[in-house]
Amino acid sequence: MYQESLRMIENMIFCIDIPTIGAINGSGSHWQMGTLCDITICAEGTDFFDAHYLGGVSPGDGIVLTLQNLTGIKRAAFCAYTGRNMNAQTALDLGIVSEVLPNEKLLTRAWELAEMIMQGAVANK
Repeated sequence: MYQESLRMIENMIFCIDIPTIGAINGSGSHWQMGTLCDITICAEGTDFFDAHYLGGVSPGDGIVLTLQNLTGIKRAAFCAYTGRNMNAQTALDLGIVSEVLPNEKLLTRAWELAEMIMQGAVANK
């Protein structure tokens, strides 16, 4: 399972040849896919957490691997074994997300960022 999760994360990072934008619109499970994008934004009320261990399952899937990559091994282990929530502001401070926005502005901002990226691609040709 560890190897499969690691391959999934590697594929998410290295096998998509276009810029990606993750827009996380609230708390939920398996948010790591959005945080592996080139740019990640989230809504103000978002909490990032890993409840696997508290639910009786060993941590070690994509959430922990992503946290290790983004925040470091020690902080990831602490979050995994305690189920500690990180709110949107903490995620911003730790570099997990690039911007925190009101929920109603999240999708609009994602489209703005996409347009900026596309304009840069056109200008660079």
